[in-house]
Amino acid sequence: MATLAGRSAAHLASLTALPPERAAAAVVEDGTTATAVLLGRDWLSLAEHVRHDDGTYPPGFAWRCGYALHHLGHLTDARTVTSYADGSGASDSDRARLASVAAAVAWSRGDEERCRELAEEATKHARVADDPGAEASACVVNAFLAASSGDRDANLACYERALVLAERAGDLLTLERVRNNLGSRSLEEGRNDEALQHLQQGLEVNARTGHLSGLAVLRHNRSEALLGLGRIDEALVECDAARDLWTQLEAPSVCASWQLRGDVQTARGNATQAVLAYRQAGELAAAEGDMQTRAAALVSEAAALASTDPTRATALVEEALGIPSPVGHAVPVVTAGWVRLAVGDAEGARRQADLGLDLAARHRDLPRLADALELAALAGPGAADADARLREAAGLWRELAHPLRLLTNELVTAQRARDRLTEGLVREELHSLGVHDDVWRIAGPLHAVRHRPDEPQVRVHVLGAFGVDVGGTPVPASAWPSRKAREVLTVLAVRGDRGVSRERLGALVWPDAEGVGNRLSVALSHVRAVLDPGRAFPADHHVVADRDTVRLDLRHVDVDLVGFAGAARAALAAARAGSPRAVRMLEAAAAMHTGELGEGWLEGEAGWADGEREESEALGRDVLRTLASAVAAGERPADALTWYSRLVAADPYDEAAYAELVGLLCRLGRYGEARHHHRAYELRMAELDVPAQPWAEMARA
Repeated sequence: MATLAGRSAAHLASLTALPPERAAAAVVEDGTTATAVLLGRDWLSLAEHVRHDDGTYPPGFAWRCGYALHHLGHLTDARTVTSYADGSGASDSDRARLASVAAAVAWSRGDEERCRELAEEATKHARVADDPGAEASACVVNAFLAASSGDRDANLACYERALVLAERAGDLLTLERVRNNLGSRSLEEGRNDEALQHLQQGLEVNARTGHLSGLAVLRHNRSEALLGLGRIDEALVECDAARDLWTQLEAPSVCASWQLRGDVQTARGNATQAVLAYRQAGELAAAEGDMQTRAAALVSEAAALASTDPTRATALVEEALGIPSPVGHAVPVVTAGWVRLAVGDAEGARRQADLGLDLAARHRDLPRLADALELAALAGPGAADADARLREAAGLWRELAHPLRLLTNELVTAQRARDRLTEGLVREELHSLGVHDDVWRIAGPLHAVRHRPDEPQVRVHVLGAFGVDVGGTPVPASAWPSRKAREVLTVLAVRGDRGVSRERLGALVWPDAEGVGNRLSVALSHVRAVLDPGRAFPADHHVVADRDTVRLDLRHVDVDLVGFAGAARAALAAARAGSPRAVRMLEAAAAMHTGELGEGWLEGEAGWADGEREESEALGRDVLRTLASAVAAGERPADALTWYSRLVAADPYDEAAYAELVGLLCRLGRYGEARHHHRAYELRMAELDVPAQPWAEMARA
C-alpha cells in the first residue's frame, strides 16, 4: 500500500510544485501518467491546486480528472469536477470528453435519462471537433445506452466503432477501456472464452499504460470469466488481486470485486464468506451511489442467508427490488426468485421467474435465461413442464460451456428422478471443480431440492458458517431459545467425541459467572429441544451428559469439522500409500473444508478454539498441496491448476505455490498465463518489500 500511495504522492508533489496553469497543462500533455498512478485524494488535491478563482477547473484538466475519479469509483467527486469545468473557451473536443465522462457517471448512478442527454451532447461536440478520441469516448456511452434498450447489435457496433477511433487517435486509455468492455459484453452473454481473449488484449494495452485501476478492472473481469468456466480457484485469485489493487488505490470501485468475491464464494458453497463479501460490497456501493452494485449485493446476501435467517433475507430482497437498474439486469430479479422459493413463497418465485425470463430474453442474457428457466421449473406446480424447462436450461448451459451450472442442472435432475448413481457421480465432478458440500445451503437450484432421505437427522456446521440442520432443514436463528444454548452446542461440536467437562463448559459459556450448573442444565435442555423438536428420541440420543462430562453422540449428530478431519487424514494416508483412490479421496476431503473454523462468528474471547482451528487449517493446506502435486504428476496435469490456484487464493504471499503454478503453466506451454501470474507474484512481493524470484528462474523450475 505504501508503494502505490508513495508513487501517487511523489507524482502529485511534482505537479503541485508547478504554477497552477502549468500543472494543469502538464496533465493535459501527459494525462496517461497521472491517470495511471494518482489516487483519488491526490487527484482532488491537484484539482484544488489548479482551480480558478471563480471555482471552475480548466476543461482539459477537468475531464481527465473526472475520468480518473470515475474509473476509481469516486462518482460524486467525478460529477463535481466535470460540473465545474470552465466552459468559456473550451474546445469542442474538451466539451465532448466532459459530456462523455459526465454521462458515464450518470449511468453508474442509475440516471439513464441524464446519461442519454449527455451522450447526445458528447456525440455532437465530438463530430464538430472531428476528434477521433473524443468520438470514441462518446461511442462508449452510446454503447451503454444501446445495451439498456436491449439492442445488442447496436451495442457491439458502438464498441467496434470506438476501437477504430481510439486506434486512430492513439488513445491507449480508451482502447484499454473498450477491450475491457467488450470482454464484459461477452461475459453478459456467457461467452467466457471470448471474454478472456478480449481481456488479454486489454492486458497487453495496459502493460503500455501502467494504468493500475485499469489492471484491476481487467483482472476483475478475468475472474468473472474464469468463474463461468468453472475455474473457481483461479477466479478467486484474480478477484482478490483486483480487490487488493483497488484497496491500495483507495478506490470505491473495490465494491465490485467484493461483490464478485461473494459470487465466487457462493459458487464454492461458502455462505459465511459470501455474506461478508456481499455486505462489504453493498455498504461501499451505497456510499458512492452505485445503485447497480448495491441492488446485486443486497439480493445476493439474501440468497446466502436464506437458510439461516429467512426474515432478514426477505427484507433484503424487498430493498433490492426497490432499486431501479438502468440496464434492466435480470440478475437481481432471478436471484430474488430463488430467495422467495427458499423461504417458501413459491408464487412469488414464479413471478420473479417470469419477469427474469422476459428481461433475459430481451437483453440476450443467456446465463440468466437458463437460471430463470430453472427457477420457473422448480417453483412451478407441473412436473412435465418442469422437466422440459430443466432440459432447455441444460441445453443453454451446455452451449455456454458453463460446467458448474450444467453439473448443477444434472444433479437437480438426478435428485428429482431419485437417480442415486448419477447423483453420486455428479457430486464427485463438482468436488473436483472445488465446490463444497455446503452449496446446498444457499438459495438456488440445489437448495430447492436439498432434502435427501439418507442425510443424517442432525448436522452441525462450524467450518465457515455456523448452522444446524434437522432432517435436512436448516434451523433459523429465531428457533433458538437462547444465545447461550447455541454457544453450548458450538463448544460440544468443536470438541467432537472428546467431550468437555461440565466445569470447563460452564466456564467457557459463562466466563464471568460462578455456580452455573443450573444455567448449564437449562441450556442443554434448550439444545436438546432444538435438535429434537418433536421429542422423538430419548434425552441422551443427541447430547450425552453425566455428572462430569458432556458430549455429542456422533452416531446421531454429524459435525462437519469431525467429518472433514477424518476424511482428510484418510486421504493423506491413501496418498502416502500410493493408493489409486487417493486423488478422489483428496478431492472429497477438500470439498468438505468449507471454511475456517468459526469464521466470522467465533471470535473475540473464543481463544479456546485456536488449537482446533490451527489443526483444521493445517490439514486443509496439506490436502491441497498433496492433491495439487498428485494431479500435476498424473495424466491430466492441467487439472492441478485449480488446486495451486486455491493455495494462492488462501495465501496470496505463498511463494512456493506461485513457483509451482508458474512452473506448471510453463510445462503446459501456457506462457502468457505463466507471465500473468508471475507479474501478480512480483506485485505481492513488492507489497512486502521482498525481492521476487526472477521470471527466468521461476519458469525453469
